[in-house]
Amino acid sequence: MDQLIGLSEHLRAWPRWQQLAGATALTLTALLGHVWLVDHLQSYQFLFFFPAVCLSALLFSEESGIWSVALSAALAAFLLFEPEGFAVSDADEALALVLFIAVGLFLCWTIGAMRRHLGALSFDLHEARAKTSQLQQAVKEDELLLREMAHRMKNDLQAIASMLDVQGRAMAPEQGGDALQAASARVRIMGRVQDRLLAGGERQGFLEVGSLIESLCSDLQASLAGLRPVSLKVEAEKVNLTVKDAVAAALLVNELVTNALKHAFPTSEPARSWFGLRSTGTTLS
Repeated sequence: MDQLIGLSEHLRAWPRWQQLAGATALTLTALLGHVWLVDHLQSYQFLFFFPAVCLSALLFSEESGIWSVALSAALAAFLLFEPEGFAVSDADEALALVLFIAVGLFLCWTIGAMRRHLGALSFDLHEARAKTSQLQQAVKEDELLLREMAHRMKNDLQAIASMLDVQGRAMAPEQGGDALQAASARVRIMGRVQDRLLAGGERQGFLEVGSLIESLCSDLQASLAGLRPVSLKVEAEKVNLTVKDAVAAALLVNELVTNALKHAFPTSEPARSWFGLRSTGTTLS
């Protein structure tokens, strides 16, 4: 059917006389088919003409279909009815001829209406595809802009954390050095979250906090290893949280692990600290 519609689109671009010539060829082919099977089609003079009418209207134009109806009626009246000639004397044959003309014209009108409706649908589909393509392009541009903004924000957070860390190390703890370093750690956590969002591997609006906490604890152990000989073991389930809750959980873990590594073991002997995260229904523990 798709091939037939594609052929029709090509044939409808022909000049008018070529379309009428094509309809004439189809009608004459129908007449030859009837003559070939005349012994079996004595009561079906118009049987082969209906496909010719439908194909003429479908392949060429509604006007070509009407021409096929008129030519078919003339050929049937002149060659197929008894006696031969345009004068149809038999009432049944005259009724059959009128019905053929009426049905043929109705088929031409119906096929023409369907073609116009199909053309309108095709135009709407083309417009919808064009708008969809424009929307997809706009979405890609917005995504690119958001990723660029997120990348810049990540770099800004890293720069702020570095400045806070440098300033905190330059100041004594009682002068606010510890507070600045704590603020630096919190800013770095925000940078970690932004980095995961920028990576695009998380479900939109959610973060998988298990791997986030594992990497955070690993960095804390590496940065604080010189303060206490404490090994840190982390067992965190893969849990999805909203970005807000993930940030809160990471900040809490940062405080707990930092305090544990700094103050939980006052002696310099080797020690071991364990941190676990698991989901229990709708809560974390």
